Amino acid sequence: MLSLMEMGFQMDCERLESNQVEDSACPRCTVIIPVFNAAPYLGQCLDSVLDQTMADLEVICVNDGSTDESPDILRGYAAKDERIRLIEQENRGQSAARNAALKVARGVYVSFVDADDMLECNALDELSAKMDSDDLDVLYFDARAHYENDDLRSRFPVYETYYARANSHERCVTGDALFCTLREENAYRVSPCLCMTRRGHLFEQGIEFLVGSCHEDNLFTLHNMLSACRAAHVNRAYYVRRVREGSTMTSRVDPFRTVSYFRVGLGMLELVERLQLSPEAEKSALGEVTSIIGISRRYYSKRIDKDERAVVAEMLSPCERLLFDAIVLGNGDGLRRREDLESELREAKDEIERMKSSYTWRAGRVATALPRLVRRFFS
Repeated sequence: MLSLMEMGFQMDCERLESNQVEDSACPRCTVIIPVFNAAPYLGQCLDSVLDQTMADLEVICVNDGSTDESPDILRGYAAKDERIRLIEQENRGQSAARNAALKVARGVYVSFVDADDMLECNALDELSAKMDSDDLDVLYFDARAHYENDDLRSRFPVYETYYARANSHERCVTGDALFCTLREENAYRVSPCLCMTRRGHLFEQGIEFLVGSCHEDNLFTLHNMLSACRAAHVNRAYYVRRVREGSTMTSRVDPFRTVSYFRVGLGMLELVERLQLSPEAEKSALGEVTSIIGISRRYYSKRIDKDERAVVAEMLSPCERLLFDAIVLGNGDGLRRREDLESELREAKDEIERMKSSYTWRAGRVATALPRLVRRFFS
């Protein structure tokens, strides 16, 4: 789906005066929960949301083709609580599930909760009060880790404190200013579950999740934060992040994750080119892009074997392979070919035109930003 920016609308920081975005009949908050085979944890998650001290909310649960007992659990809860809206779809991934919910969400504010995580009981009330008082587009907050067992705690100790930031930034600032501050403090976190966002802001800026990849949170959060006119952060743990076997946080590196980081990095690079950022914010954002592309490079060179590298090549379109060679490999022949990248991309123009309806259109958008951004990216 094209974003408003891509459709040619010139949006600024003014609020949309439209009943399509916000009206007096809207619930105060929409909580979006994508669900795929989360039966062991789903009840705890739903209870933590439905037991919020804020009663005026809607809960949109998207069953993303689950094959376990999750659909039955969802239908049981929906039958008992009219605040739950249930969407059923074939398995298309977490991004598609979240996007489907965003299309029908009615709340003034939007929050995301993963089906294996939980909210503290006062989270939505206190966060929405801060959103109201400071007229915020987005408010970020912290989380605490909940380990399923001691073995996970010993294997992944980083999550013990990863979501607990030392400083609080409660004064309202622009999103790009907050982004720069958090990155300087090594406190920038990309989970969309760690923010409450004004739904109108998402609509105005055309913010949605990249479908067909994992690690899409990196692109979503960068877009959400950099485009916000009014943002803040409170270092209180309103969210409970479950650390368990089989989650994205603990799963092994594979070709799909390697390609996903690359594609997300391309989307982030296109975003930086499109947004009118201050020099400081642009430099910091390009640093984040470098980090994401660096993960893809590290996975490819050190974490997957020769056979899996062949799978990576098969997953990429010809245009993506060209960019992968120049940006991700980034050494030897890849670096030397960098000078020829602009002419090679011109030769790929016909393919890019054919792919506008697919993910590779984003790669094409990145191509139009060359040579300026590629030179800056490699500097």
